[in-house]
Amino acid sequence: SVFVINTAPLWKEGDPTWEILGDRPAHFRLRVPITVGLASIEFDDVSDIIDLGNLSITGVGLGADLDIQLSDQWSVRPNVQLSHGRIIGTPDYAWTYRTDIRARYQFDLGPVSTSIIGAIGLVGYEPGRGEADAFVFTELGAEFEIPLTWLGEEHKNQRLMPYFKYTQLPETIEVQTAYDTTDKTNNLIDVGIAFGKKDGPLAWKFIELDRIGLAAAVSPTSELKGIKLVFESLYEP
Repeated sequence: SVFVINTAPLWKEGDPTWEILGDRPAHFRLRVPITVGLASIEFDDVSDIIDLGNLSITGVGLGADLDIQLSDQWSVRPNVQLSHGRIIGTPDYAWTYRTDIRARYQFDLGPVSTSIIGAIGLVGYEPGRGEADAFVFTELGAEFEIPLTWLGEEHKNQRLMPYFKYTQLPETIEVQTAYDTTDKTNNLIDVGIAFGKKDGPLAWKFIELDRIGLAAAVSPTSELKGIKLVFESLYEP
């Protein structure tokens, strides 16, 4: 078993306005995704967790995206990311890359804020040995922010955030579902629900989350399925 921990420290450009867009904001961000794989996690012996001999995978990368507000309702976000990973104790390594462009259209359905989000992108894998691989994907989804006003005035800034996303791949790909088994698929449906706030992130000590929720993912053309945690919008890369 491998326990994978991933974090992506974020730096935002301080000046939100670019002259070429007039008074329309354009936010530039840099991410540094860091991945660590541990052979075991024993919470009753923290020294074993941080022991260098417990490391099985390490990875680091650099990502950048630009969120451009085209109008009050339309925005686009091009994104690119490159990462390098290595299996500790072996000569095996791989470069992975991803680039996509996302578009969002926002409007209100009565008190419910609604976003339609689409994306098209390319994901690739270049190992130190073995065959390289890459695939194109397209996504279409919808997000809703429902105010919890029925719970009382003190909950007026709290939001229930259901979402739906459909991912289509032009070609069938293999997905490793266990150590020695794979499954083939060319689409995926995500349905989830989250909780958040209108006036800012959910904050606890030094942790800030845009939202927190749970989603189910299933492929209609295969046996692939899973459960995942939700911490951000579909508009995020």
